[in-house]
Amino acid sequence: MAPNQVDTLIVGAGVCGLWLASLLQKQSDTTLIILEKSRGVGGRMATRRFDIGSFDHGAQFYTLKKETQAFHATFGDEECLQLPMSVDGIPRYFGKGGMTTLAKALAQNLKLHLQTHVDRMVRTASGWEVHTQQGTAWTCRTLVLTCPLPQSLAILHQSQIKYDLKLNQCAYNKALVLLVEDPQCDHQLPSTPHSIMDQKAKGLTSEPGWTITLSSAFSESYFEKSDDEILSASLKEVLRFAPGLTYRKIHLKKWRYAEPKESVPELFSSPHEGLFLAGDSHGGPSINGAIRSAEALANFLRIIA
Repeated sequence: MAPNQVDTLIVGAGVCGLWLASLLQKQSDTTLIILEKSRGVGGRMATRRFDIGSFDHGAQFYTLKKETQAFHATFGDEECLQLPMSVDGIPRYFGKGGMTTLAKALAQNLKLHLQTHVDRMVRTASGWEVHTQQGTAWTCRTLVLTCPLPQSLAILHQSQIKYDLKLNQCAYNKALVLLVEDPQCDHQLPSTPHSIMDQKAKGLTSEPGWTITLSSAFSESYFEKSDDEILSASLKEVLRFAPGLTYRKIHLKKWRYAEPKESVPELFSSPHEGLFLAGDSHGGPSINGAIRSAEALANFLRIIA
């Protein structure tokens, strides 16, 4: 087989792409590769390290449900899986050292090309030809796009490939995230429209550390402003529900595609033969949803193989 020819090519090394590749690799002797435009794997299973420890600044955990049992079992009692913590009375699981630990564990035995941005694709007699901005080309029989749906649709549009225009209705919430080192507050925090996760409670930091994900409404209002403007407005917003807050350092992270506002009814889409769209846009706005979509598509591909 030619160096740039594989049976299955997956675009996106988020949890959906990684888990789909893991399932396909277990199910058959198919050759596959993942192309990822970022420098690392995991997508929103993202962790940032500072002096006091690690901060998850995307997905914070996953819950153990029917669709995540196989995913969960791949980690077993390995060192990468932290003991569960209870959130709202429900056990939540996350990586020891951060969520990115789980993504790296999944990627360990997979063939990936990082910092590889897919530009366009062309239908061929035997499948698909995929071109990247880096000047490389790949051929495959099965092509799966697992990046956030607007990015996948942009690739289809650039490639002049038709698809159901209803998919354009799947919009995403944006998220502005503050990583707060050593926050000190003189009273218990009230209920807020924003999400606060204590990273020390997760065992990730040696000192208090918060990940504050600002509400979708606030994030939408300030997302396109400069970082200085965002930080200034964000701090004013945080002080509304945490007056007197002090901290050592604060860092800003931004997610343009934090989660889909509404999911596509199907667990995956197929605009053309051998071409598939999958991810949390189809399975639901969470790690569980991305896994649900990957499982459904893996089962379908196994049946038609």
